[in-house]
Amino acid sequence: MEFTEIILHYPENSIELYHTGDTQVVSKLKTSSSVHILLKKDGYFYGTLEGVRDGVSPGIIKFKIAYGDFTEVRERLMSSFENLPSDFNTASWGFHHFAFHPSKDYLYTGSYEGNVFVLDTETLSLVDTFQSGRGLGHFKFYKDMLITTNHADNFKSFYDVSDPQHNKFIKNITFSDKREDGVIMQSHTSHIIDGNLYFTYNTAEESQFIKLDLEKLEVADKIELPQRRCVMGALQRSIEQIDLGM
Repeated sequence: MEFTEIILHYPENSIELYHTGDTQVVSKLKTSSSVHILLKKDGYFYGTLEGVRDGVSPGIIKFKIAYGDFTEVRERLMSSFENLPSDFNTASWGFHHFAFHPSKDYLYTGSYEGNVFVLDTETLSLVDTFQSGRGLGHFKFYKDMLITTNHADNFKSFYDVSDPQHNKFIKNITFSDKREDGVIMQSHTSHIIDGNLYFTYNTAEESQFIKLDLEKLEVADKIELPQRRCVMGALQRSIEQIDLGM
């Protein structure tokens, strides 16, 4: 079986297609800005156009791959929309990560100053915007609730997203009175196990490993990690060993 690899080429603002083990470019798709991440849904690829690295507006690109070639479906820059939040600067605030709504055809992305943008995956039209915390970086869904990771702020934000065109704020949960702009305070990755959200929160002196009850929306437990600055984490569930008689 033949496999291919997709490479995000930052300096050239392009997406490149290769056969595994081969250095020859099979196909190349030029983009308005560097693409930070790709996700696939219903046969289409979606990527965030960072924008800020190139002094242009961030945005979203949608494309397909068939027979070893790219087909661009749509590239939508945020500068093409009207009624954007007043504190969103399309030339200086870039996009990085995004996530798909688990049950409806919408994607959620955000920018550093804390605005969330909801786009229809079919047309890439903007259907809603709302405010979160500074350093808005990642999105996690739990039932009909969205949880945002605000890297440069001292709280996580929670929203009712049962209707993606009319998202409703639920509450913020603040973890300290400190706020360090430009410093990653909330871990890059958050994991949900049995209705609890696990993540790390940092101050200048230490990290806290936090267990947050998503039903009660309150901190259930935490561990202090002095003189540590924890940024990323990984989840590994225990696996029962099976005797195969070998």
